[in-house]
Amino acid sequence: MARLGSWVKPFPEGIYVAPADAWIDPSRPKAKALVTHGHGDHARGGHEAVWATAETLAIMDCRYGPQPGHQVAYGESIRLGVSVQMAEPGDDVADASVTWPDSRTEIPFGTLTVTARVDDQVPERRKIIFDPLPRVDGIDSSGDPLTEVRADVYLLSGRRRRAVFGDGRR
Repeated sequence: MARLGSWVKPFPEGIYVAPADAWIDPSRPKAKALVTHGHGDHARGGHEAVWATAETLAIMDCRYGPQPGHQVAYGESIRLGVSVQMAEPGDDVADASVTWPDSRTEIPFGTLTVTARVDDQVPERRKIIFDPLPRVDGIDSSGDPLTEVRADVYLLSGRRRRAVFGDGRR
C-alpha cells in the first residue's frame, strides 16, 4: 500500500503532489500551482502555470498582474495520474519524514478523478473522523510515531465537532 508521504510531500514552500508534478498553494514560484482559494497565504504570483477557479484567478490578477491560469469551474472534474514507489531493502518505512531517492522507479498506479465536492456539513458526515491507523485484522501500522499522534488529534477533533453539533458523545 502506498503511504501518503510517498506521493504527497510537504515542504516549507507548499505541498508537492508528485504524480501531478504540481504544488498546492506554493508560497514561491513553481512550474505548476494548484491554488485552492484567493487568500494571500494561498494565492501567490509568479508561477509558470496556475490551476484555480475564475474567482481565485481574478484575485491573483489584481494582486500580481495577469496570471498564466487554467480555470477550473466548480463541479468540474480534475484528473490526476497516480504513481507509486515500492520500498526496497534498507528503506525506513516506519518514518514518514524520511524521503526515498528521486531515482526510485515510479510505477503507474491509476488515475484519481475528483468529480465533486463532498458536503461535509451533512449531519452524518459531521460525525466522521479520519483515522490514519489501520484497524483491520492482518494490516499492521508502520510503527511511525507520527501516525499515533495524528490518530489522537483526529479523535479529539471529532469529539469536539460532535460536541459542537449536539451529538453529545465524548
